[in-house]
Amino acid sequence: MENFIKTENEFEVYYRLYFNPLINFINSYITSREDSKEIVQNMFEKIWENRNSIVFRGEMKGYFFQAAKNAMIDFIRQNKKYRIQDSINMVDENKIKNIEDSFLDPYIIRQIINKSLHKLKPATREIFQLHFFEGLTQEEIASHLKVSKRKVEYQVALYLETLRKELKNNHIHIYDH
Repeated sequence: MENFIKTENEFEVYYRLYFNPLINFINSYITSREDSKEIVQNMFEKIWENRNSIVFRGEMKGYFFQAAKNAMIDFIRQNKKYRIQDSINMVDENKIKNIEDSFLDPYIIRQIINKSLHKLKPATREIFQLHFFEGLTQEEIASHLKVSKRKVEYQVALYLETLRKELKNNHIHIYDH
C-alpha cells in the first residue's frame, strides 16, 4: 500500500483523464451541469488536500468513481433542493459500473465518432478527416480542396455539432473546465 498521488503532474494526469467522465456520471443523477462540475471539482480539491494520507488499494478508475459518488451524496445532503433519499436510492452500483465503463471506453467513443461521420456528406467527412485525423489546418484544407477557408470553418462546425448531438444521444456530455 502506498500513497497513490506522488506529484502534481501525476495528479494533473488523473484530473484530465477523469474530470469529464465524472461530471457525466454525476450529471446522470442530479441533472445539473453546474452542480455536477462543482461536485467533481470539490472532490479533486479534497483528494489533492489529502493526497499524503490517502492510501490506495485497487483500481484507480473505481476509486475516482466511488469518491465522486460519495462527494455527490455529501453535496445532496448539504443542498435542500435535492430530495436526499430519492437521490441516494438512485445510486445503484450496477449503474455506476456501466456508466464508468462507457465513459472511459475509447472504443465506444470511437464508435460514436464513426456513426456521426457516416451521417455527413462526403465533402464534410473529408474536411473532418483532414482536419482531425491528419492534422491539417483549416487554411491547408481550403488550399488542398480549392475551397474557401470559410467553407472549411463551416463544415468543421457542422460536424462538431453533429458529433455533439451523437454524444448527447449516447448520454455522454463533454464539458469544458
